[in-house]
Amino acid sequence: MPLKKFDQMLIGQVQSLLELRWSHRIMQTHFKKKGIAISLSHIKRIKNSKLGSTKNDSKPIKNGRQSKLKKSDLQRLKKMASKPDPPTQSSMAKALNVDQQVVSYQLKHTLKKICHKKPKCHHLNERSVLLRRQRSWPLYKLLRKDRWRKFITTDEAWIYLSDNNAKSKVQYLSRDQNRRDLTPSTTVPHPKGVMVWMCISADGVTKSRFVQPGAKINSEY
Repeated sequence: MPLKKFDQMLIGQVQSLLELRWSHRIMQTHFKKKGIAISLSHIKRIKNSKLGSTKNDSKPIKNGRQSKLKKSDLQRLKKMASKPDPPTQSSMAKALNVDQQVVSYQLKHTLKKICHKKPKCHHLNERSVLLRRQRSWPLYKLLRKDRWRKFITTDEAWIYLSDNNAKSKVQYLSRDQNRRDLTPSTTVPHPKGVMVWMCISADGVTKSRFVQPGAKINSEY
């Protein structure tokens, strides 16, 4: 599919931002603020095309590293990528004595691997797992046959009122800069906050209730 025609200046700007490792979403927001509408797919097509190739993509692999993977190295890469806690692509590239771009290409196109962010969940010890197994079936029998509509689920949470003056936790540096040029990210110790209580049921959500300072949360309260 041919690349949609873009203004050469716009393609050059996308090129520069790709070299700075801007994400596609941030680039789209950046151009939107300037009144330029560009889709994520168009940014990706510019990146994958010759017009959008960065300087790093055209550089030959240095330090005597291989540009391709042998069959035995491909099996090693597959074994490393199949672990529940796989090493980084940089570590895998170092172990195989290849460039990281080679590892990324082999994972995506040869091994058909897709990198996903792990879902977050609470860590459960053996006792908690046993209790959940014991309580799950009685709870199901209690809530089945539309009886769940008669129950209310409640919870409370802290809302902290710290003011960070819209400071971001990330920062972009040029290639001629190093980590010493980063601005430290500061946090407010012991920020002020309030505890808010709410509940939800089949009929909807209640209004938020602010818990009195120092109050002990229990069933009676």
